[in-house]
Amino acid sequence: IGVDDDDDDEEDDGGGGGGLAALVHFRFEYDDEDDPERAVLYCRELQVAAAHRRRGLGRACMAMLSRIAGLGGVEVLMLTVLKCNGPARALYESLGFRVDRDCPSRHGSPHEPYLILSMPPAPPTPPPQ
Repeated sequence: IGVDDDDDDEEDDGGGGGGLAALVHFRFEYDDEDDPERAVLYCRELQVAAAHRRRGLGRACMAMLSRIAGLGGVEVLMLTVLKCNGPARALYESLGFRVDRDCPSRHGSPHEPYLILSMPPAPPTPPPQ
């Protein structure tokens, strides 16, 4: 998601008036390469520039991913988050993400520094009439 904070219509001179406010990197994959059970949209990365945080951009990016996942016919929207990243965990949990059944902390590895979270995607919405 790009922004243009300049008040004029001139080209950006690189002085910081516009630029990248948020980005999300994702891919379609399966939950397990060796024994796939679920088609997954995996959010590999979500970043929001410090100057643009707490404005709903992360929530908007994740809502977009959920819609893409639903349209793509996947069963699960999944991501990895560091346990120490409280703000990110709070965002994901507020969106409905929960610790996934395949998370190592559920299988005898509670000391891993990360959690695998997942949720069902948004159902596909029909196009407007």
